[in-house]
Amino acid sequence: MESRTREKGIIVATDGDCVQVEIGLSSACEGCKIRSRCSTSPVGKTRIVQIYGVNSSRYRVGDVVCVTASTAVGMRAVRWAFGIPLMILLVVLFVTLKMGGGEVAAAVASLAALGAYYTLLYIMRGRIKEDIRFHIEDSVEPMDAGAGNGEDLKT
Repeated sequence: MESRTREKGIIVATDGDCVQVEIGLSSACEGCKIRSRCSTSPVGKTRIVQIYGVNSSRYRVGDVVCVTASTAVGMRAVRWAFGIPLMILLVVLFVTLKMGGGEVAAAVASLAALGAYYTLLYIMRGRIKEDIRFHIEDSVEPMDAGAGNGEDLKT
């Protein structure tokens, strides 16, 4: 069985096939010394996640739910956001230097490659949204019968 990350959240809005859930910082973030500098940490104490592909009529604003995702999803997101860009930066930097380019040219080429990569990610955001799936595992507080039975969610 795969490992899953669970976060308790409160539904703040529902509309059609979209549910917005406000999720607080996890306890791991609370104890982290570099939390304020982490790009994965929300600015405040909470983050609102828009979740698509849900029958929102099953949920009400104020319902407390448990949002889950596999840890593989989190690792994939970290790879896309940090791992691949680091590799691109280093490869372009060293290739440019090896080809006889100066340090300034290598730095500019590396930054241009990162710009192209993040532009490509932005263009492909719809496909990435479909690949990263979340679920409402269950209701933390009583809701309508049958609500929160692990429906697929997308951010």
